[in-house]
Amino acid sequence: MFTIYFNEESSKYQQIYEHIIKEIREKRLLPEERLPSRRALAEHLGVSLNTVISAYDQLLEEGYILSRPRSGYFVDRIIADELHREQREITEEIPKVQGYKYNFSHYSLSLHLAPTTVLKRLASQSIEEAVSSENLDDNGYWLLKREVQKYLQSYRGFTVPMDQIVITGGYRSSLIFLLPLLENKIFVMEEPGYTLNETIFKNTDKKLLKIPVDEYGLSLSHLEKTEASVAIITPNHQFPTGIIMGVRRRQELLNWAYEKKDRYIIEDDFDSNFKYTGQPIPSLKSLDRHDRVILSGSFSQVMGSFLRISYLVLSKTLKEELDRWELKAVQVPLISQIMLQKFLKEGYFAKHINRVQTHYRRVREEMLNVLKTYPKIKIKGGGVGLYFVLEFLREIPPKEVIKERAEEQHIFLESVDEYRSKEPYNPGEYIIGFGNIPLSEVRESVKALMSLFKLP
Repeated sequence: MFTIYFNEESSKYQQIYEHIIKEIREKRLLPEERLPSRRALAEHLGVSLNTVISAYDQLLEEGYILSRPRSGYFVDRIIADELHREQREITEEIPKVQGYKYNFSHYSLSLHLAPTTVLKRLASQSIEEAVSSENLDDNGYWLLKREVQKYLQSYRGFTVPMDQIVITGGYRSSLIFLLPLLENKIFVMEEPGYTLNETIFKNTDKKLLKIPVDEYGLSLSHLEKTEASVAIITPNHQFPTGIIMGVRRRQELLNWAYEKKDRYIIEDDFDSNFKYTGQPIPSLKSLDRHDRVILSGSFSQVMGSFLRISYLVLSKTLKEELDRWELKAVQVPLISQIMLQKFLKEGYFAKHINRVQTHYRRVREEMLNVLKTYPKIKIKGGGVGLYFVLEFLREIPPKEVIKERAEEQHIFLESVDEYRSKEPYNPGEYIIGFGNIPLSEVRESVKALMSLFKLP
C-alpha cells in the first residue's frame, strides 16, 4: 500500500493516477504486481471510492494496468517494460506502426475531415480563458453545459435544465459515474450489444443481464420476464445489428419504465447525428414524459476521438441523488471543454456536421452502389450512423478463415457474431464501417473486402 500527500494543484484522482505511473516507472510497482483493491486504497488514502475508481479506470483505459476477473488489478508487463526503458538512453529509431490498408471499423473516422484550422485558433483562445475561468463546477464547464443544452434542443428534440447535464470523459466514464446513483438495481443490455458494458460491470458488484434483440429492437417480452430495473439500449441505431427501434417499441419500453418508480432507461445515443434518408430520428428522451430516460451522448463521432468529451442528461431525481452523494464526474481538461464550447457557440459545429455528413453520404452511396453488383447479399441498418451490416445470403467460409485472410491483407473487419455471447445466430453478418474509407478508394476497398469471401 502506498501513501499520497495530496495537494491543491490538481484533482485527487489525477494525483493517484500520476503517482501509480511514477511507482511503475521507478520500479516500486513491478510488472504483474497486484494493485490494492479500489475500496482498500480509498479507505487507506481517505478519499471517496469514486475517486479511486476514476483513477483506476483511466489507468486501465490507457493500458498501464489490466483487470483480471475475480482477481483484481495488475501492472501491465508490457507497459512497465516500456516505462523502464524510458529511464535508459534511447538511441533506436521510433518504430512505424503498421496500419490497415482498409479499415471497416464502425468507430473509425476520416481524419482529414477534422476542422484543425479552427480548432488550433480556438485552442489558443481556450488556454487564455482557462487560466481565469470561474465557470467550472465538479461536473462540467457551465458555459459548455449551456451549449449542450442548446444542442439537445436543436438536434435531439428536447430541453433540459443545465444542472441536469454532466460532462464526462467518454462513454466508459459516463456509465461508471452513473452506477453509484443507481444503487440496488439489476441492469440489462442488448444481445448482441456493446461489449464495453460487460467490461465495466465485471469490475462492479452490479448484476448485468442480456436481453435478445428482435427485428424491432430490445425484446420487451424477454425484458418483462426479468427483475431488471435499468435497461441500457441503443434505440436509434442498435449496435451492432443497425436496427432502428420503431415508435411502438419505444413507447412500450417507456411504459415498462413507468410501471415502477425505480426503473430507468439509459439511452446510448452514440451516432445519431448521421441520418442519410428520411427525417432525423428523435431521441427516446424526447418522448419521455415522466423523466425516466438517462441520455448518454458524445461528440466523438462528429469531432473525432481526440476530443474525448461526452455528456449525461440525468433525471431530476438522479440529480438530487447526485447532490446528496456529492459525486464528481471524471474531470475533462478545462481547455478541451472551453474549446468545444466555443466550437458550438460560434456556429462551427453546424457547419462541420453538414460537411462531414455530406462526405459520409457520398461514401456510403458509392459503397452501396458497388455492393449492388454482387449477388446474394443484403444491406441492413444502412440509413444511420457510420456503419451498416452486410449479410451474405449464400454459404461463405468460416469466420476464422475470414479473420485470417483479413489479417494477411491488413483489413480490419468484424462480424456481428463477435458481439454475441451465445451461439452464433447468423454467421453471415459483417459490420461494414465506412467512416475511414476514402471516397476515391471505395471501389477498391469493396473489391478487397469481397475477396476475403472469395467472391468475384
